[in-house]
This record gives sequence, structure tokens and C-alpha cells, in this order.
Amino acid sequence: MKILVINCGSSSLKYEVYAMPAQQSLGKGLIERIGLKDARISQEHQDRHFKKVCDIPNHRRPLN
Repeated sequence: MKILVINCGSSSLKYEVYAMPAQQSLGKGLIERIGLKDARISQEHQDRHFKKVCDIPNHRRPLN
């Protein structure tokens, strides 16, 4: 079973996916500065990292 944990604030969103019952992290990420033109997205899984700066005007905007 996989569990998605989300911590959503007014200008940020943090998330992590776990494989259960082993409690192994399958990846995590962070979106910061929601509502600003220079919002930041970062994700990581094992040794792979992704970072991007883009306009995220609100929590509903789909990412391209």
C-alpha cells in the first residue's frame, strides 16, 4: 500500500509518498512561495532531484 502525506499551508505545500508497511519513502517534494511569480518546486527520489522556478498563482494551478 502507498500513503501520500500532505502538509498544505497558505503559501507552501509539502508532500511525501511512503510504501507501507515498510515505511519506505518513495519520494518527496515541496512547493514554496505559492501566489508569487517566482514560486519554487523541488522534488527528490533517491539520488534524483528536480527543481524549477515558475509562476504558481494559487493552489489550484495545474503544472505543465
